[in-house]
Amino acid sequence: MPINRNGEQTLIVIMNLVLSYTNPASKVRAPRCMACNSFGVRYHACLDCVYFGCWHGRHIQQHSEARGHRLAIDLTRLELYCFHCKDYVYDDRVEKVFEQPYPRIESARAAASQNLIISLPQQGEGHSTHHKEALWHCTPRRNPTGLVGLRGMLNLGNTCFMNVVLQTLVHNPPIRDYFLEDRHNRQLCPAKGDSLCLACDMDLIIESAFSGSTEPFAPHQFLHAMWSHASHLAGYDQQDAHEFLISLLDGLHLRCGGTPVDCKCIVHRTFGGQFRSVVTCLGCGSTYFAFDPLLEIAVDLAAIHNHSSVQPQTLFDCLESFTKPERLSDKFFCRKCETHQPCTKQLSIQSLPAVLTVHLKRFKHLGRAQTPSASTKLDNFIAFPADHLDLGQFVSQEATADGGKPQLGAHVYKLFAVVEHKGSVDSGHYISYVRREHSWFKCDDAVVTRRSEREVLSSPAYMLFYQQVAPERST
Repeated sequence: MPINRNGEQTLIVIMNLVLSYTNPASKVRAPRCMACNSFGVRYHACLDCVYFGCWHGRHIQQHSEARGHRLAIDLTRLELYCFHCKDYVYDDRVEKVFEQPYPRIESARAAASQNLIISLPQQGEGHSTHHKEALWHCTPRRNPTGLVGLRGMLNLGNTCFMNVVLQTLVHNPPIRDYFLEDRHNRQLCPAKGDSLCLACDMDLIIESAFSGSTEPFAPHQFLHAMWSHASHLAGYDQQDAHEFLISLLDGLHLRCGGTPVDCKCIVHRTFGGQFRSVVTCLGCGSTYFAFDPLLEIAVDLAAIHNHSSVQPQTLFDCLESFTKPERLSDKFFCRKCETHQPCTKQLSIQSLPAVLTVHLKRFKHLGRAQTPSASTKLDNFIAFPADHLDLGQFVSQEATADGGKPQLGAHVYKLFAVVEHKGSVDSGHYISYVRREHSWFKCDDAVVTRRSEREVLSSPAYMLFYQQVAPERST
């Protein structure tokens, strides 16, 4: 079974990663078997998705059987193995890759056998420019725009959910600037060397993305740090990107000076706002107010899908549904009536965030008595704007800026990132779109390509990320 063009590209990525293990100043452990964490002889890398697996534990074979991926490179012998042929095979494309003037293929073997501590070369360190050009001599996959920050991320085995979330944070202006300005420098962090400091690992992600390189990189260290922080996300099963985002923001909150009350950490300064809820007694008309933190707006597509015949639906429709009065199923104790009364509840926004995250709840859980719970996915299209999302009508009338004056224009937002889920509940793939200046780019794991705004706005979005346009938000 011959290697195709994509396989050749992947092999070059793998060789670049393997050769970077020889950097003695690096800090990240070499990638191990993604099933058992072992590292040693007969260690293979899949050429379809850059999955690393051991031979003796049959994990690379199991990966091939489960995913239908047929070709892998033996990183000890640097030979191509075909699972369809069940043998090592010769392929001239592989030989041409190995014939490039790499800085000693033997050094890659030595690094693998000695299990060195490694990382991808960072800005100002690693291989020379000559060696980098040699490593990438035969691949045409380069970012033609030259825009710094547009860099793909390798899929480490069903980790597309992580990659899309990281891409949205890399292109999130407040988060990006926070780390680029060394507001959390991993070299100076008191927890330096602590595998649980997600802020340090996020600092490395931002630095890698903006290093000037256009080569895809592998966020191994970040993945393992997330496993330590959120054990329910550990393993190589596909996870929910929204759940991953929430866990990640919680980890950053804990490591960036977060406090339980009146938090001023970068997470809350970026995503934080406030909801205002009004409960109205239907017996006497008395109203009761409550305020709750806002980190996102999660809109229920099932309600829109079931109760409206107008197509297509829009994000504005979803927000109207989210903020309209609803009658509560349970009665509310009214202090004026001194008894439990039927009531309504209405949400509005008291304080707007600098970055608005909208979660379109496409996965509906179906729990039935005496049967296992199941889920279904709602694929209905929701139209959303790119440049002018006006939340003015959803803001509380009583909401004011500092000094008691209304924040004129503060409720207008501009889209900068979209996360899309392709496929079904049981199997699927995440991609993201990010805006750089006046252009849009699709991030599909290691591959970053320019796309039209029309394509972005036609996508069945799962998460939307908007930045507040004006006025400038104080920090």
